[in-house]
Amino acid sequence: MRNKSISIATIFTAGSVAIVLIVLAISVNIAGYFFSRDSMSSFYGSAKTELMIFSDTITMFFKSKEAELNVFSDSPEVRAADESIHSFVDESGAVHILEYQKSHTEERIGPFASVLPLLTRILRRFTLVQNGAVMPPTLTVP
Repeated sequence: MRNKSISIATIFTAGSVAIVLIVLAISVNIAGYFFSRDSMSSFYGSAKTELMIFSDTITMFFKSKEAELNVFSDSPEVRAADESIHSFVDESGAVHILEYQKSHTEERIGPFASVLPLLTRILRRFTLVQNGAVMPPTLTVP
């Protein structure tokens, strides 16, 4: 058997390459850890902000609907409503709202309900600014 001797230059080169690879691997792991930590922190912060905006939007929607219902319910015609108003709750199949016979109370409420689109057009001049989004208020008839 022949003894192969390895030169000092080869050992030095192999050692240098090993040290460079070890330093590179350690640097990549440390950088990956810090980027991961910063990314998770950024994600949690932006998710919290987005969820707060979503929650505020839902709250604003329901407050708007509550205000609309309050305006509608304060009408004397609506307050005078009785059992003569047709209920569609128990209807089944195709419901044709325009084809049924309206009671006297429903006919008195009708003109007030038709004013709501006019109020919507007037209120469009005013806008609600919520979280940077401009949203015009709307009124709907239940």
